[in-house]
Parts: sequence; C-alpha cells; structure tokens
Amino acid sequence: MKRRSYAIILIICLLSALMPTGIFASDAANEADLVINTAEDLEEFRDSVNSGADYSGKTVILGADIDLGGSQYDTWKPIGTEASNYFNGVFDGCGHRISGIYLKGSFSATAAFFMGIGEDGVVKNLIAKGTALAAETAENKSGGGIAAENYGIIENCLSDILISVNVLNKVVYVGGIVGTNSGIVRNCCQVNYIYNAYDPINIGGIVGRNVGSGIIENCYYNSGRRGSNQLEGAEGKTTEQMKSGEVAYLLRAGQDEQQTGTPMWGQNILTDPKDEFPVPTYDTTKDVCKVSFIVNGEEYAA
Repeated sequence: MKRRSYAIILIICLLSALMPTGIFASDAANEADLVINTAEDLEEFRDSVNSGADYSGKTVILGADIDLGGSQYDTWKPIGTEASNYFNGVFDGCGHRISGIYLKGSFSATAAFFMGIGEDGVVKNLIAKGTALAAETAENKSGGGIAAENYGIIENCLSDILISVNVLNKVVYVGGIVGTNSGIVRNCCQVNYIYNAYDPINIGGIVGRNVGSGIIENCYYNSGRRGSNQLEGAEGKTTEQMKSGEVAYLLRAGQDEQQTGTPMWGQNILTDPKDEFPVPTYDTTKDVCKVSFIVNGEEYAA
C-alpha cells in the first residue's frame, strides 16, 4: 500500500568551504565606517547616536563578540533616545553576539537595545543575549529584544533575551524582536522566554504591535516561551524543532543565497558542543540542508 506519510530529514552539509570562514568578515570590516570591538566602543557609538548622530549612509559593524556584563545595577541605555535621533545607518552584527544585556523599562525609560530604528536604518546579522524587564510603572511604551520601535529593516537577527513584563491595566507593546513595527522584520528568531504576570495582550513572540505598512516575513519564535499576540509572518516552533535544525533551514530559505559576504543561518546539530538554536554565521560547517525522498510525486519518510 502506498505510504502517505512524509518526513523532513535535516542534516548538516559538511561542505568544503571555497575560502576561509573569516574572509567575508574581514571584507565587511574593510568597507565599514566604524568597527566596534569592545563594550567601550559600543557605549561610545550609543552615546554618539544619542547626541544626534543618526549615521545616515554609514555602516557600523561588530568586529567581535561583546559581553556587556549587565545587571539590575548596570542596565543598558538604549541606542537612540527619541524619534529625532533614531539610528538611520546600517548596523551589521556580522554574526557576532552581544551578551550580558540587561534592559529595564519604566514610565520614563524603554527596555530595548535600540530605542528606535529610523526609516533608512538597517539592523542585521546580530545575536543578542540577556534580560529585559518592563516595570510596573511602564505605560504606552514599546520594548523588544532588538528594538522598541522599527521604521526601517531588522533582518537575520536572533534574540535570546529573557523578557519579563510586570504590568497591570496599562498599555505596553512588547515583542521578542521589536515592540512596535512600522517597517520590515524578516528572517528573525526569538528563542528565550517571554513572560507576563498579567494580561498578555500586545506581547508577541516576534512583534508586539504591527502598524501601518509594517511587514513581518519568515520569522520564528519558541512557541513554549512566548506571549499570546502572534501576528502574521511569525510562526511558533517547539524547542525540539529549534534544536533539530528545521528552523535554521527555514530561516536560511528566506535569505538570498547569491548575496556573498553575508552570514547565513546555520546550526551545528551533529558534534558537541551542539548549537541549541540556529545562528547567523559565516561558518560553512554549520550549513543545514533539507533532504526529501520523493517517489512518483509522493514524499516519503526515510
């Protein structure tokens, strides 16, 4: 009897790289207007944006992983404090990780790495890890793992930010990637917990509120670790699906394979230490492929 079931087998394609892993990263550094290598560099960049430099037409890249070492006593002040000085350049994480981010929102502050990304702004290829808290006094505020408000483009970003909202009878907009989106969010992933002690409205795995012409494309969140406001373009996946390589494949499918010099979504699922979640990376040994067995037009399990 013909089998109607099908399965997707995900394997790591251990392809030989045509050139060393770091060559694209070095090319990006050569073309950048600013390279950030340390926490001090990052703080100086933030302060320059908050002082009025919007970086229009300029490219800023991360040249290394950075640990901010944040805590409840050492919180991150967002990049861009108000709409008049939102970031309008290109911020390319180059697959690097910023960890130790501690964000705290209140009536007068927003919990986000970027306060706002302007219409000409792009934030891409960034891995963010840390904690975000929205305090009881927050109201009419947006918060997110990458940005509070987005009018530009956020793409190929991973948020590993634990988000905790402790707000009752007040309006807030919180998302794993961005709180309020009026721009484009694509090929992004949120993997950590999003928790609200009270009403989870306007709290989303990827975006808290999508307004105007805002677009969400090919984004995934951990379905066991999310708020309840899930918008079109964002799909929940289980922790096991995140670990299996399936989400890495889906995210990579949304990228332009012909765009050289850009980190591609990948995941080591074979050898220890394994990647628990997909990551944007230059490491071609983390390439993930989908293998299907098709007979007479039917897809079969292995």
